Amino acid sequence: MKFQLTFPAAILFVAASAPAHEIHFPAIFQISGIKPGEAVTIHAKPNPTSDPIGFIPSDGKDIEVVGQTPDTAWGIVNSDERAGWVEMRYLKQTDSVWARDSAPEFLACLGNGPVWWLQISGPEVALSLGTGEDHSLTIAEMFAPDGENRSSRFIEAVNPRNRAYISVAEGLCRTHDNGLEYGLSANVLLDSEGDKTLVTGCCSVSR
Repeated sequence: MKFQLTFPAAILFVAASAPAHEIHFPAIFQISGIKPGEAVTIHAKPNPTSDPIGFIPSDGKDIEVVGQTPDTAWGIVNSDERAGWVEMRYLKQTDSVWARDSAPEFLACLGNGPVWWLQISGPEVALSLGTGEDHSLTIAEMFAPDGENRSSRFIEAVNPRNRAYISVAEGLCRTHDNGLEYGLSANVLLDSEGDKTLVTGCCSVSR
């Protein structure tokens, strides 16, 4: 009887002392822990009694979560041009995005004032600053803070005539023209043969 009482306590002690897995946002998830045909509710607020604004089916995947509540119980996702909240217990991380010493495999950024967009896919960078001229560049260098796989990067991309400096940092970000939440803020400086343009905006790692 004594063994039966103390053995579960030992198990609980080991589990409590194990370090928690730290997630660097934004990150990609899939639905987990519900039956086929069911759906997970996206709520307007991180509360199960708040209004539903959307649903994710049981086979939902490639779900970008851009942040969490302090207790890690709820995550922020986007649905139909607005941000909402999903219970993290129904989500399983499938892609950390932030591999050590590398840029995300895919990154899309945008902003307004002026309107601009940027897309990184592998080593290739496409940049448009809304001036009627689009730029195709290739990543030349990439720096990560202290070599850690945190979701902040400084990227230099070049072509024969232009050089772009792209800084992305973890943190909730919102543009002025929609209700979406992004998990990254961005600053982009384009040096086009001495003519420099600086723009700011938000980024997503979701395709």
